[in-house]
Amino acid sequence: MTDTIPTASTRPTLDDFAVRVAAVRARWARVRNWLLGDGTPKSEVDDESDRVVREIADALEYGETGYHVCRSLDRAGWSPDDGLVEIMGDVLHARHEVLCAIEEEWVATNDIRPAHAVGDVVSIAKHPGRFDRSRVDGEVIEVDQARGRYLVFSAALGHVCKADAKNCVSGSLGRFVAFEDVLPSPAPAQETTS
Repeated sequence: MTDTIPTASTRPTLDDFAVRVAAVRARWARVRNWLLGDGTPKSEVDDESDRVVREIADALEYGETGYHVCRSLDRAGWSPDDGLVEIMGDVLHARHEVLCAIEEEWVATNDIRPAHAVGDVVSIAKHPGRFDRSRVDGEVIEVDQARGRYLVFSAALGHVCKADAKNCVSGSLGRFVAFEDVLPSPAPAQETTS
């Protein structure tokens, strides 16, 4: 995996080209078998494997399901069937596994360390990835050192306490947030007496 670690100082994401390529390579045997079953000669599949991996990685960029990926591949001249839709769904799932490994390597390579501990009150984005810059307070309830993330509980986001979770039908205990996206909670204003 070392050759797939993004060299940038920013955290790798599911959409990074290196992550998408690694996901396709992780499921290459299934893709290759589909291509061979579709009548493509073995020598052509092997000779063109890098191009095919790049084509699939490009199609994964905006694909949310195996069907969406196959629609992109169809526009690129492929003839997808139900089998390829299933394989592309598996490749999409593999991105998460690959990201986990790449993220762990990135954290170790960059010596990323937590600035907060379990029990600390912190501030996190209310709507990550949006232009909305609003933040909410929460409490660090777990530290994932390997991936460089905190699990942050915030009642404002509808999270449920572990103690209450056994009585709930559904609910989230918190949100995983990258170390670098967590800020200390602003201290409450001190009252002054005169």
